[in-house]
Parts: sequence; structure tokens; C-alpha cells
Amino acid sequence: MYKSETPSEVIGNLTDGKIRSKDLKGSLQGKNTQELVRKIEKGEAYVDIRTQDKPKGKVRGKIKKLTPS
Repeated sequence: MYKSETPSEVIGNLTDGKIRSKDLKGSLQGKNTQELVRKIEKGEAYVDIRTQDKPKGKVRGKIKKLTPS
């Protein structure tokens, strides 16, 4: 994995939609969305953005819960 020379933190809504159990892949394939929620709450979830020119992944980052300010 490579580190960005210009790391940044994004706070806000980049996209929206619904995730259904049938959308889950990898270790969550065949499980329900509640398992995904548990992984997010435990800090074990990440997002992997893939594009046509980078099918193995262009951007990858851990999902973390924001603390209220």
C-alpha cells in the first residue's frame, strides 16, 4: 500500500445510496448488512474505490466514526 504525499481527510457526504446484503463482497459476502454495521463500529471496515484504469483499486481508506464536536 502506498501513502499519499498529500493526505487529506474528507468530512461530509461524498455519495449516498442503499447497501443491501446482496451488495456485500469479500469476507461479508453472504452475510447481512448488520455485520457490516458491526465492522464499521469496531473500526474494521474500509472503502476501496476502483476505476476502469485501476481495477485493483485506486483509493483505499479506513472508515472511522466521527466524534461529535
